Amino acid sequence: MSRLLENPADQEDDLVLCRENKLFAQQFLAGELELEFAPQGTLAERIRAGGAGIPAFYTKTGVGTLIAEARK
Repeated sequence: MSRLLENPADQEDDLVLCRENKLFAQQFLAGELELEFAPQGTLAERIRAGGAGIPAFYTKTGVGTLIAEARK
């Protein structure tokens, strides 16, 4: 992960686990990184769909929660 952080690019990377990493913490606290939490099953489906050329899919994870309501 440090190699990705040392060479920033305008791209989105999916990480399953992010443990203690000083460079990650510095960049996140400085607002240089955006963090999105996703269930592991959703992440697996993103990877599967991307490999199959499927540009979008729907999962009902989070539907009807406070976070979903705040996004409206």
